[in-house]
Amino acid sequence: MTKYNIAIAGFQHETNTFAPGLATYDEFLKEDSWPGLTGGDAIMGQFRGMSLPLAGYIDTALADGQESLNLHPILWASAEPSGYVAKDAYETIAQNICAGIAAINDLHGIYLDLHGAMVAQHVDDGEGELLRRIRTIVGPDLPIVVSLDLHANVSPALVEHCSAITIFRTYPHIDMAATGARAYALLNQLLAGSVFFKGLVQIPFLIPLTSQCTDLEPCRSIYQELLLQQASHADLISLDCALGFPAADTYDCGPCIVAFGKSQSQVDAVLAHLEQFIARFEDQLSGTLLPPDEAAKEAIILSKRLNQPIVIADAQDNPGAGASSDTTGIIRALLEHHAENTYVAVINDLETTQQAHRLGQGAIFTANLGGHGGVPGDHPIACDLQVCELANGEFTFTGDMYKGITAKAGPMALVKIIQPNSSVYVITSINRIQCLDLAIMRHLGVEPETANIIAVNSTVHFRADFDPIAAKILVAISPGFHPCDLSTLEYKKLRPGMRRC
Repeated sequence: MTKYNIAIAGFQHETNTFAPGLATYDEFLKEDSWPGLTGGDAIMGQFRGMSLPLAGYIDTALADGQESLNLHPILWASAEPSGYVAKDAYETIAQNICAGIAAINDLHGIYLDLHGAMVAQHVDDGEGELLRRIRTIVGPDLPIVVSLDLHANVSPALVEHCSAITIFRTYPHIDMAATGARAYALLNQLLAGSVFFKGLVQIPFLIPLTSQCTDLEPCRSIYQELLLQQASHADLISLDCALGFPAADTYDCGPCIVAFGKSQSQVDAVLAHLEQFIARFEDQLSGTLLPPDEAAKEAIILSKRLNQPIVIADAQDNPGAGASSDTTGIIRALLEHHAENTYVAVINDLETTQQAHRLGQGAIFTANLGGHGGVPGDHPIACDLQVCELANGEFTFTGDMYKGITAKAGPMALVKIIQPNSSVYVITSINRIQCLDLAIMRHLGVEPETANIIAVNSTVHFRADFDPIAAKILVAISPGFHPCDLSTLEYKKLRPGMRRC
């Protein structure tokens, strides 16, 4: 029996080219909601059972038995979404992946856990360039399968240099491990001698993240049709759609469909059908976005007659899309309209969080809350705060996205803004963290179900855990570095003819 040597590695970053700052090498070393940079055999133990593509690949391989596989883990690295990846960070990690691949004797295949929307200071197509370099090492025929995020901006170069692609099919991303498992199955087919014909169609319009939720229309219908098409064609091996990450100003920014099959004609026919199917929804993909004042007023009115929390998504301050996670527009609106039993999570404020920890629970102090990230038109709130709860930021996620993963977010605090005729509480942190799991609030002693209003720094991911407890969800666009109204952006690199929903 042939013993296949398989290299596995991961390199993840979702780059918001409209946001300031860089993803330096140190950012890839940090542990947060995901592990820090991990190398070699440590990957096999660290990632088992996690809700991540690499974990899905490894877990499926081990469950399938190792008689025919010899996995060679090289490294896995991820940094919180932000502005560009620093040149030295990209080169160090890419070179280490390439060197690790080159060092494996008698290599038979490669699996890569990538994002698809990485932009470095010197490379617009981070993943396509990495695949190009790997191909120069292993040649044109070695099977390479990659998994990508649903928000990938997939380039022709990436498709050219890989043998197959799997992409998340849910947003919120509750199928990350399943996507890695599908990659395992595809690589096995290639190792067994299957030949895949492939195709890529890039959709000529951008979709804001606020309209990409696959639990809602029209994206729900798009993915239902995708699954129907794959099930209906015996010669179709794999079919996926990426909705794109519109905050990355690159030539290949935007949605796409990728297909792999036993015949080129079948691949081309299915791609043409799906392209036409998606096109009919262009006018339905802009979504309803409320200014902070309107969102706060509506939330307060609804909270007085409904028995479950009203959730406001502060979509443009989402750190999961590269924002600073510290803007104050929603907080100001809630205070102005005297919101009661209201929680805001999570504001990234190093000084306020550290001061709360220095003074201790029950202390009252004056602070400049939030507004330090440099968002135009946003400013700190000068206020008195009472420290209600303190925590170390280490907790286990319980929602479907990250279930079982232990967060290491650093010190956090629950503070109450002291103001007459309102009761607004804010969870602060020393590091950016997206409020996408109820465990974040419970870690600070808050039972989310008992709140009147909850404002979260998230665009869609929060829905996986907050939908079941929410009476109503409102999407707000307070100023922030994750632009959701695409008409306001000054793109410089888009393909000619690209439109904006």
